[in-house]
Amino acid sequence: MLACSGKDTPSESGDPTDTTPDTTDDTETGTPSGPGDDSGTDTDPVFDDCLEIDPAPIGEPALVLTGERPTNLLIISIDTLNISRLSRYGGPADAPTLSAYLSEGLTLDNHFACAPWTYPGILCSMSGQSNLELGFVPTVYGGVIPGPAPESNSFLPDLLKAEGYGTQLVTANPYLSSLYTVGRGFDQEITSTSGFPAGPVFDEGRAMVSRLQSAGEPWYAHVHLLDPHASYLPPTEYREDYYALLGDFPFDLAGDPTGIGSMLAAWGSLSEEDRALGVALIHALYDGEIAYLDDQLELFMADMDAAGALDDTLVVFFSDHGEQFMEHGALGHGLSLYNGELGAMASFWMKSGGVTPAAWTGPTDQRDIVPTIFDALDLPAQDAWSGQVAGTADPGRALMSLRFHGTDSEQALIRDGNKLIFSWGEAPEYYDLAADYDEEMDIFDLSVPQHSCDWEAIQAQTADFVELYPEYADSAEGR
Repeated sequence: MLACSGKDTPSESGDPTDTTPDTTDDTETGTPSGPGDDSGTDTDPVFDDCLEIDPAPIGEPALVLTGERPTNLLIISIDTLNISRLSRYGGPADAPTLSAYLSEGLTLDNHFACAPWTYPGILCSMSGQSNLELGFVPTVYGGVIPGPAPESNSFLPDLLKAEGYGTQLVTANPYLSSLYTVGRGFDQEITSTSGFPAGPVFDEGRAMVSRLQSAGEPWYAHVHLLDPHASYLPPTEYREDYYALLGDFPFDLAGDPTGIGSMLAAWGSLSEEDRALGVALIHALYDGEIAYLDDQLELFMADMDAAGALDDTLVVFFSDHGEQFMEHGALGHGLSLYNGELGAMASFWMKSGGVTPAAWTGPTDQRDIVPTIFDALDLPAQDAWSGQVAGTADPGRALMSLRFHGTDSEQALIRDGNKLIFSWGEAPEYYDLAADYDEEMDIFDLSVPQHSCDWEAIQAQTADFVELYPEYADSAEGR
């Protein structure tokens, strides 16, 4: 499913050096006009006027509490989690602890990231707004490190601090830290500039929660894990499946730090058998990272329970983006808007059945996390949010994602089980996600009203982007 190698920390160059996915458009019946054209597009997120569909009535919150509202908040966010590897979504990864929490709480099962890499995904997850609404769409390319988001924006720690919460953070990725505004509101943070594995992160998390508990005020603790991010190196005891497969494969993906890069460089000359084995070996290492993370999560949550930290606490699990494993010609993330990178996880859990277990399949994205948390904590909603409490949004709503890497950028719109991808300068792609979640058959056809309507919506979003970044107007023009 998707794309970018290396850690997406401030030292990452972000250059898409991997093979880029091919764009096919065999069924296109017309050439769409460029995004700069005056199309008269309705910019309402449901695009009612375009398809002349009446919006659905507002639904009830999907998060149903069985007792008293929680006072405290614990967030565990997971970097680079390809949800299709989890057994809940048909994958083989051994993660019984996480799977149990997803089953026991409210889990959003039709959930997408706002972007395919950490910084913009975290901005969205922690603000209730899209990157465009924040007035800041971060990009990393050519060694350029993005700056902090505008100081005028408020993020989850800012908002909870204003409500009297003690706020602390332990993070293995500096993109979620005070270095990048989004972490500004934390009273205390521990940040790794190079990443460290789940065990040490959770160790710091135990100390963090203890400090917050002793303060005697409502608290918000956030643990951000870098596992299972590349370079896919779980502890040795979690590499058994990798070594069982290795045989005489010509590249050492676990012991040689250049092994994965060497394999990718030689990809075009590898046999189909070696390519399949290479992907299987990466999967084995990646799934080993998930298994290690899951075991550490089990220990951490047991300690939290023993310390009484879960008694009055809403626990939220979410992922910032996914990972591609050569399904569309690349390895890593940040290189495309296919579902391997955009498919995301979000779940809300409380101890002793405090949340009615449910799987919500209405369309949601990272903007909805903060509004859903505030509703559960009985705190006031913010006018700036475009995200909505899970369950209350129109099921026909459109979800938008952006990947901004200069001229090599793209946009996606997901609505009514369909997805339009527009890579700047390329023909649009369109997929029926119910029948083709892996996005293997492009069915874009401008003569189909919904395809045409969604293309107009992409144009409207592009116009908003160009208004924010006029220097990229020519790049975004398309064809």
